[in-house]
Amino acid sequence: MRVFLMMAALVFGAGLSAQLTAGLSIDQVIHEPSESEAGPFLGSLTVPNPLYDPTRDLDADGVDDTTGAKQFLPLIGNGNGLHHLDSVSGEMYALAKTTTHDLIILTNNTGADIIVDLDFTTPSPGALSISQTRAAVSPATAPEQSLPDPTATLNIYGYDPAAVSVPNGSSVAIALIVTRWAARLDTSPRDYFVEFSFTDLASNTTMRVEAALTVPYAGGADSSTACSSRNGPLPRHLLLLIGGGAVAIVTRRKLLRKARA
Repeated sequence: MRVFLMMAALVFGAGLSAQLTAGLSIDQVIHEPSESEAGPFLGSLTVPNPLYDPTRDLDADGVDDTTGAKQFLPLIGNGNGLHHLDSVSGEMYALAKTTTHDLIILTNNTGADIIVDLDFTTPSPGALSISQTRAAVSPATAPEQSLPDPTATLNIYGYDPAAVSVPNGSSVAIALIVTRWAARLDTSPRDYFVEFSFTDLASNTTMRVEAALTVPYAGGADSSTACSSRNGPLPRHLLLLIGGGAVAIVTRRKLLRKARA
């Protein structure tokens, strides 16, 4: 199957959010996911390494002979989690001078099974996209009323190249959000919301759900003690079921949240 990606241009929203779909939520995010957490499709994708210089690759083996930089890097990032922040949290992170990799988990309590459209080949008008971003406070301070970095673009890569099924009562990884943030980020306001929309291929209706986005405190938490983070597999209570092009996290969504130190 041919590989397709979607680089979703960020839409700066104005005014109130459209009606969100009752029963849908994104309140679990895996940061810097490992290859096993990201799944086979995302884990197979690469991006160009800006540190690689082809003129210094004298033997054409895809490695810069001067710096040792590889020509391509894994799309999912380092796969080692984060060292100063929780690697599983309830929100996406905006980290200054960093490319963040946020694997978003969709929880479906709508009462019916749904299928998230991830087909970016046409492109499909119903494929997962960002419909708006906004500050959590109102009125927000311009120009950071939509994002702490107004120049940032949130790039969406579907968990599967076509669609992901999310059975009622389950939580499933649906997409990886990759964002390069500026060297300095505004922290007033610190908290934002990112609204996603997509076509549910089971009912052929448009659904909307939002995820929180925050600029974390420098110490990793709003206290003097930073929390430990995952550098290996997810905690044992996260059961990943890989099959049918989806990772279904079937434990209750409250159990998905990693306990903060």
